[in-house]
Amino acid sequence: MPIYLPRHFEGDLSAARQLMCERPFATLITADGDDPWISHVPVLYQPGEQEDELGSLLFHLARPNPHNAVLLQGESTLVFHGPDAYISPNDYAEPQQHVPTWNFATVHARVRAIPLEGEEALVAMRQQVKAFEENATQPWQLDESDARLMGMFRGISVYRLQITRLTTKFKLSQNRSAEDQRRVRLKTTPPAPWGRTCGEWMQHLQIGTSHPAD
Repeated sequence: MPIYLPRHFEGDLSAARQLMCERPFATLITADGDDPWISHVPVLYQPGEQEDELGSLLFHLARPNPHNAVLLQGESTLVFHGPDAYISPNDYAEPQQHVPTWNFATVHARVRAIPLEGEEALVAMRQQVKAFEENATQPWQLDESDARLMGMFRGISVYRLQITRLTTKFKLSQNRSAEDQRRVRLKTTPPAPWGRTCGEWMQHLQIGTSHPAD
């Protein structure tokens, strides 16, 4: 599933990893003839052993979900939705020279599913719970001695998604002047409820940060 990606909007592997960790709720798309299967799932990114390895992702589906039947037939695509922001011409130094647009950040991960069973599946679920409960005042833990909970665990299918290709698009006004970048970055920096805002990503990627008035 290709994506239109002008060179100046390309993100690197480091930015892709950070966005996948900050925005772990992704859209899983698997081809099935003319009607692909789509599931919205939380995933946990795990880096590879080598710095240049793309890594993998842990996730699960409910066993009754028909998506399980097609997931192992080939590769799928995971779409990570980063921050986005409407940009008005009034946000630029010369509004009359521009039209409205939308800034956003996204990562598309091409993945191959590997089913996990038994202890491997339990380990994967422990890792997900630990990661997603990290900021809780009293983190919940999976009690494997609780028969009811383990019965619920048997109702899911657990997978490791091996990443085979990453496409990262950060459309953050890289094609605008330094002054326009500065204006857009300041407008889109207010705190977001989850992860970094567009403006914070611009700051992180050093877009529009060199203006002397900043």
